[in-house]
Amino acid sequence: MADDNGYPRCLDKGGCLYGQHVGERMDAMDERVEGIESKIDKLTTALVGAAITFGTAALMLGINLLVMK
Repeated sequence: MADDNGYPRCLDKGGCLYGQHVGERMDAMDERVEGIESKIDKLTTALVGAAITFGTAALMLGINLLVMK
């Protein structure tokens, strides 16, 4: 049921079978990318929080060491 180029025949206004399959795969890929983006956002927020916490702890340690002398 393929034409001379090896592509499946056109069905109707929805496009060819190959195009429909590619569209479904692209939709699935979009969903995966959105999920990964949200995970990256959460990771970035966690890393910024950890950096602020460690920076504050280092600053307090430095102040305490200076005061103890």
